[in-house]
Amino acid sequence: GAVTAEIVAATNPDAQKPKFVPNAVQKELLKQLKGRAMRTDDLAQIAGGKSRLFGPGGLPELQEEGLVGHHPRLGFYSAASPPPDLAE
Repeated sequence: GAVTAEIVAATNPDAQKPKFVPNAVQKELLKQLKGRAMRTDDLAQIAGGKSRLFGPGGLPELQEEGLVGHHPRLGFYSAASPPPDLAE
């Protein structure tokens, strides 16, 4: 069961973890970030508030999965399609 899977995952780093599937808010964030960077305030409006943006199932999870990057001056962006400024 689940415990066995956890043991396998803990003892075998190559064991497949489940594929990440973004939720509705995350899908919208990824769509909005395609090809451009956005600041926290703009993203919070899309997510329905800063607590939703930075809470469980929000932006930090996308960053952990390597789907969203952050640039100190430009803001957050899609790792798959960064803004032209970062693509160079």
